[in-house]
Amino acid sequence: TANIEQQILFHQVPRRQSSQADVGFVMWPSAVILAHYIVDNPHLVQNKTVIELGSGCGLTGLVAAVMGAKSVIQTDCNDIVLHNLRDNILLNAELLLPCDVSVAKLDFYLQQGHRDDASATGKWCSDEEDVARDPVSVVLAADVICKPSDSVAVSKSIHDCLLPGGNAYVICANAKHRFGVDSFEVESQRIGLEVVKTTALHNDNNALSMPLLSCCSGYVKDMEFLLFELTKPFYRRQGI
Repeated sequence: TANIEQQILFHQVPRRQSSQADVGFVMWPSAVILAHYIVDNPHLVQNKTVIELGSGCGLTGLVAAVMGAKSVIQTDCNDIVLHNLRDNILLNAELLLPCDVSVAKLDFYLQQGHRDDASATGKWCSDEEDVARDPVSVVLAADVICKPSDSVAVSKSIHDCLLPGGNAYVICANAKHRFGVDSFEVESQRIGLEVVKTTALHNDNNALSMPLLSCCSGYVKDMEFLLFELTKPFYRRQGI
């Protein structure tokens, strides 16, 4: 794990945040925890197509690429963040090979979350292209919920981005620190996702013994986190 941390380089955006859309300017603690989780469980991404939602500085997606993902699409809704993501990919270009790492603009609030049989295979909308794009096997997301409506929008985004049978791994600070997280499990189930497991991660957990964590924006002592593991089921088409 330490070796991965030493190899991957990333810039934060050296600008003052003026709105919620700017939260991707800096590194947040859940991204570090999710990155470590992937390092400890590389089989989750190896040889798989991956989308990282709300990538921010892109650490989680870069780690997925290094750990053997077939392809990684890093996404955000902020143009400045997207530019920084592309720069961070270039910083690590040789390390990321042979994984195909790209960047796309994705707004959680533009995803439809259709549950009907006709759209069971799923499509997600990239703002830049205004076209539906193919879903992937794995969705990664860290600290993407700040208010209750985010839980709805993120659930829809995960649904649309995932292939049937695909899995999502989402880490967020708990509801004490992130308003709206407590409704994410219910909203995910409402949209048709199966919540396989929800795990509380505490500061006495070895997974949180990370030097980088205390340097992250918004980190406070005794912070607790939730790991959500979700899957998109195979839907039966009507008449079959």
